[in-house]
Amino acid sequence: MEDNVPEWASRHHYFHHSNSKGKTKAQLFFEKCHRRPAIKLAEDIIDSPEATDGQKKDAQDVINRLHFDYNGSDNAAMLSGRLTQQACDDILIKEEDVNKSIDKVLALATNYTPRSWDNGVDATKKDQFITELPEVIKNSVIGLREAMATDNQIIGEIKLFDKLPGNRLKYMTLPDYGRRGDLKTKWSKVSKTTKSGFSVGSLPSSLNGMWDQRNVSQVAGFWALNGNKPPFLLYANKLDYRLFTPENCDELTDEYLQCVVDQTVSSNKAIEFSLKNASTKKELIASELLDTSDWFDPPTIIEEAKNLWRMYHETNE
Repeated sequence: MEDNVPEWASRHHYFHHSNSKGKTKAQLFFEKCHRRPAIKLAEDIIDSPEATDGQKKDAQDVINRLHFDYNGSDNAAMLSGRLTQQACDDILIKEEDVNKSIDKVLALATNYTPRSWDNGVDATKKDQFITELPEVIKNSVIGLREAMATDNQIIGEIKLFDKLPGNRLKYMTLPDYGRRGDLKTKWSKVSKTTKSGFSVGSLPSSLNGMWDQRNVSQVAGFWALNGNKPPFLLYANKLDYRLFTPENCDELTDEYLQCVVDQTVSSNKAIEFSLKNASTKKELIASELLDTSDWFDPPTIIEEAKNLWRMYHETNE
């Protein structure tokens, strides 16, 4: 728990803001005010010497249902992105051999157990992404060296944690590199029209698309908390990379980023208003409409959200 968090936020277990572009308040409240606290309580019960065997079993059932490590919330694309960053860190920061660094993460990718609830799609992607991983890493390293060519030292992922002007709660964000930039990997997509069954994940030509705007919102947080250092977004796939900076992209200029930060502050104010005006989790949940159509969570978590909203809304009728 962070220090100096107002009671109206701590009572809902909502301790700080983060990049929420593309997420509804309902989704944020479910994640921060229900799922995470439920897991923490269950873990405390399991660790308690005073808890009965029955209580510990019930607690483990909660963890199995809601914890990402137990219900297949990871996926091959997320794993491959993390492994690419790990290899880039080893090569650029630790100055390890390129081939050895790639072999290390390939071993980790091979040991990955695909999620089981998507009819084998993730397993198919795992096999494909393993073949792409070496080239994605190499292109990422080239792009990162270009992005940080004038830096005295290459700095890996850090935490930036401070208040945005106008918000009561602090904002947390994690730039991948240089306190100002992020690496985004693009993996091939399943395709029924190609012989291989996959089409290459395309690199964006601009940052005005919906998904890319989420990334712009992310680096706008870096910019706001690091003294307005010029940000960068690097996209890499198995064929090439594309580097966006304020010099070649309007969406990364100071003027545009300030507009994005202003929008973030307004969104955060709306969240803080809801937290202040809801005395209980029930009031907080019942004040929002639930739509899980664009959630990418496992069925157990989506079902938990639907049951929670159904229960709280029915009790208000």
